[in-house]
Formats: sequence, structure tokens, C-alpha cells
Amino acid sequence: MSNEIFNFKEAFEYNAIAPKELSEYLDKDLYIEAGDRITRKYKEIYYFYDKHNLSKVRLCDDLGEIIHDPVYENDLTEKGIIFSEIAYHWIDKIKGANKNPPDIKYLEKKLKEIV
Repeated sequence: MSNEIFNFKEAFEYNAIAPKELSEYLDKDLYIEAGDRITRKYKEIYYFYDKHNLSKVRLCDDLGEIIHDPVYENDLTEKGIIFSEIAYHWIDKIKGANKNPPDIKYLEKKLKEIV
């Protein structure tokens, strides 16, 4: 099996689900917002991959809902694999990724640079 590149479900569980032993002490709204933010980011990145032919299989349906997860190397084109480092940087570091809806200008700019 090839290497895992993206895993929405794992990212969601890590960021949006409070540990049971701490759940009564934590602000549930923060976890809900974190889940919403992770969902928006991954839907946007998966849609971006579909739109720009960076994936060999469809990752989202026509409504933008994720239909293929996790995503492995063999699900992506060569350019999609190369672009995954940029995608992770956008997910983790770029403020535009946290907007609602996410701002993809950074992704579009970086994709033009590797074409």
C-alpha cells in the first residue's frame, strides 16, 4: 500500500473531539469551531485537488462533500504528490485557510509556480 497523504477523519478527531477524561472541563464551543474549521479546510483542499486534476480519483462530490478519505499517494498524480507539501503548509500555517470560506489564493499562486 502506498503512503497516506491526507486523512480528514484523523485530523478531525485529533482537533475537534475533546478527550473524554477532560470533556467536562473544556469549552465545547472551541472544539465545535475547531471541527468546523478542519472540515472547511479539508473540503477545500480536496475540492482544489479535484478541480486542478491533482488527483486520479474524485475526492469530493458535486456538492463539495468528501467522498474519498484517506488519500494515498496512488490516489494522486505526480504533481498532486509534489503539491501535497504546499497543501499541508496551507492547512497548518496560512491564515487564509482559517477563513470562512477558506482563502485559496496561496494555493493558486503556488500551483502556478510548479506548473
